[in-house]
Amino acid sequence: MIENQTTQAAPPAKIEPETRLRALTWRSISLSLLLAAFFGYVIPVIDLKLNNTYLGSQHFAPGAVITLLVLVVLNPLLAKCNGRLRLARDEQHTIYLSCLFSCLVAGIGGNIYWPTYIVGAFYYATPENKWLEQLQHLPPWMTPALDENGHYRAALVNDFFSGNGGLVPWAKWLVPLCAWSSVGIVTMLMTGCLSVILRAQWCENEALSFPLLRLPMEMTAHEDNAQLSGDFWRNPRMWCGFAVAALIQLLNGANLYFPDVPLVPLEIPVAGLFSEVPWNQTGTMVFKVFPLALGLSYLLTTEISFSLWFFFWFFKFQLIAAYYLGYPPSSLPAGMSAGGKAFAGYQEVGAYLAIAGLIFWTGREHFSHVLKRAFGKAPRTIKESSEAMPYPVAFWGLMAAFSYLVAWAIFAGVHPLIALLFWTSYLTISMVLSRVLADSGLLFIGKAHPPLLIWSHAFGAGPGTPLGDAAAASVMISYPGDMRSCLMPSWISALKLASDRKIPQRPLWLLLASAMIVSFLIAIWMQVHLSYQNGSLALANIFVPRSAPQIVGGQIDTFGRGEPTQPFLVFGWMIFGACMVLGMAFLRSRFLWFPLHPTGYVMAISWAMHNLWLSAFLGWLCKALITRFGGNSSYRATMPFFLGLALGDIFMMLFWLLIDGWQGRTGHILIP
Repeated sequence: MIENQTTQAAPPAKIEPETRLRALTWRSISLSLLLAAFFGYVIPVIDLKLNNTYLGSQHFAPGAVITLLVLVVLNPLLAKCNGRLRLARDEQHTIYLSCLFSCLVAGIGGNIYWPTYIVGAFYYATPENKWLEQLQHLPPWMTPALDENGHYRAALVNDFFSGNGGLVPWAKWLVPLCAWSSVGIVTMLMTGCLSVILRAQWCENEALSFPLLRLPMEMTAHEDNAQLSGDFWRNPRMWCGFAVAALIQLLNGANLYFPDVPLVPLEIPVAGLFSEVPWNQTGTMVFKVFPLALGLSYLLTTEISFSLWFFFWFFKFQLIAAYYLGYPPSSLPAGMSAGGKAFAGYQEVGAYLAIAGLIFWTGREHFSHVLKRAFGKAPRTIKESSEAMPYPVAFWGLMAAFSYLVAWAIFAGVHPLIALLFWTSYLTISMVLSRVLADSGLLFIGKAHPPLLIWSHAFGAGPGTPLGDAAAASVMISYPGDMRSCLMPSWISALKLASDRKIPQRPLWLLLASAMIVSFLIAIWMQVHLSYQNGSLALANIFVPRSAPQIVGGQIDTFGRGEPTQPFLVFGWMIFGACMVLGMAFLRSRFLWFPLHPTGYVMAISWAMHNLWLSAFLGWLCKALITRFGGNSSYRATMPFFLGLALGDIFMMLFWLLIDGWQGRTGHILIP
């Protein structure tokens, strides 16, 4: 079993009745929707046109934290002008949560770049790669690159990538935009329904820690007593951490403009250090510290922070072992993110399935009650009345959304088995990543394996197979495969905060869904507009217009052509991965001292740990040393320093976004 964590996000404070009524007011709702429109407009400019620090793209979204910081600073000023203007603490929480959703769906990893997906592979199609032969089997309503008769609109696609001054052929884009937007919105609402079902089990029965809620709760803690500044803001250790992060980023940012300013190195260049056997078999590695990630890592339990970096190296040593066994990593099949090898991806799949099984087994009584409620076999409980929606509505809403997505894929030409497999995989991955974030509080999350690629390795592809007969459509439906900004972890976190603060969950759920849809639709419009105005290839972000479409085209070619299957290898490594997770869960349930946690194993080969492992290591090391020699009292005393480290880093992100936007600088990114 996956054990409960002892470090809580923040102890629920005593909440006065009048405060509970002041969470969803006309002010908080209006500000939430206005900020949703603002982030939907601004974030594509930052992420795509300028390629500067992301305001979203992580579940501790800098855009949301910066908004909360601005509210905390302005609130005393508003109170001095007119006491009625002062925002209550839960109004600030409501605005923070809505901004979190708005930033996630509008940024990189929020799957707003599917407009490039549905035209990009056409642009890179050549007579040699023969992608166009597969793409022309797509129904015309899926892509503006095909007219009603299935003929290729070369001018429309060329203008998207080269630019035409902003003359968007909206009439040709309207149907595909509506079709794909419905997939995006229904996907987000589906995970929202599943989150309602999971909330009571994770937040009350298992009492998971939700570390990412700690800093926002600390930032507003003083509001309960209507003080102008609380202990968090008066704490000198917090300001020391804030100053350290701010000074580092101030010097490093100034160095970009004035090379004479000294640089504070946060990255160790290791290319030359790993040039000899066997270390050169481990692949590319990043030795970089991110102050924000370091500050958050300090909040984790030591077994989780230890497991995060330990299993990163565990997989690296697997590559070394493969080399000595006569299988040089350069000869092993790849296809996973961050250059991961296929056998590691198979282990990851097994780990995901095992954790999903543990989730259902641990919560079997709760899930059984939900099913009984859905079929009218159990009465409604008092606790259920406080949920965002009744369990029958959440369950059948989940089923309706899932059915819509499967039917949509089948209507697009995807084989029913592939459609069912993909959307089941999506829900499973979303649930496991939500569990990971509730336990670990990672800066961002993700998976390494593409589900359809794993299917092709196990069961084959090519003509006559479920994948091969509709390769283009199968690949196109997998556009939500970038799980970096998957909304489900934030749905769970939002419901957790609402439950602790006694914020009415039902209207909050509706507000978050509304803010999400507003931001999502504006962000999609902005991406298409920016591409035709500037030319997609002229945008500073090169992944979206260059790499992503070619990955799509390459997978279409692979699935259409087919490759040799290796089912025994696939399932063998999957079983190994599942056994690793189940073994750790068993040992953790029997031995309190056991230091490894399944969260580290399931995240080990993801893009997140490729970048964050060193920050996790330093966070673990600091906490281990402080608690070993100073005890828990020293840990609690030093926690404000690390919270300040995270807050100072986020503050400098805003500072440099403003300076870089003013100066027109591109590529200045403070987070991976």
